[in-house]
Amino acid sequence: ETVRLRSSSGGIFTLLAEKVIDEGGVVFGARFDKDWNVIHSWTDTVEGIAAFRGSKYMQSTIGDTYREAREFIKKGRKVLFSGTPCQIAGLKKFLRKDYDNLIIVDFICRGVNSPKVYRKYLDSLERKHGGKVVYVKAKNKELGWRNLTRKVVFDNGAVYYGVSMEDDFRRGYHTNVFCRPSCYKCQYKDFPRIADITIADYWGIEKVDKNLDNNIGTSMILLNSKKGESYFELIQDKIEWKETK
Repeated sequence: ETVRLRSSSGGIFTLLAEKVIDEGGVVFGARFDKDWNVIHSWTDTVEGIAAFRGSKYMQSTIGDTYREAREFIKKGRKVLFSGTPCQIAGLKKFLRKDYDNLIIVDFICRGVNSPKVYRKYLDSLERKHGGKVVYVKAKNKELGWRNLTRKVVFDNGAVYYGVSMEDDFRRGYHTNVFCRPSCYKCQYKDFPRIADITIADYWGIEKVDKNLDNNIGTSMILLNSKKGESYFELIQDKIEWKETK
């Protein structure tokens, strides 16, 4: 339950990542740096997975992670690489071929927002609350999963809860003004999916199975390849799941 509360939806990413770590592998994902920019990096510890958990809603800087992933793969280590559909397309173009020890995870992406806009948003909150941001959590679940609350904590002890469209960043995101231009004509979010596994919030789960919904998040999982199906089988015993339309 702790992992589920700290995740954006049902916590499925953590289980997928932990399985790779348990097998001596490496996980690539997006995390915040010290200035609240989103960057891609890697970890080979269970503790390191926490930084990748949760939605960031910003374009991340890929850096050298495609090259690093290839080096790990060629050394025989299992690699889980997670990212937006377009980032996954970039990885596959870079690698030029599939590898048995690579599992690729993307997510249902509405579009990535401008890092500059997000920085200005945090600056405005810092001016308003008189302190520096020390913690940010999108989809904070203290008020429930469906409220989509953003929690921001400041070094002076002040706490901000951005609820629904009252929050400046969410209002801009949900009215489609902050996304990068290519997101409006994305080539990679359609079917067939290009990742082995696609994860997302299961919005509408209460209409499908109320037993899988208690308003603290439920994951949707699409298994897009035989490799994805096989990998999912390895964690089935750790989750409550149901196949749905």
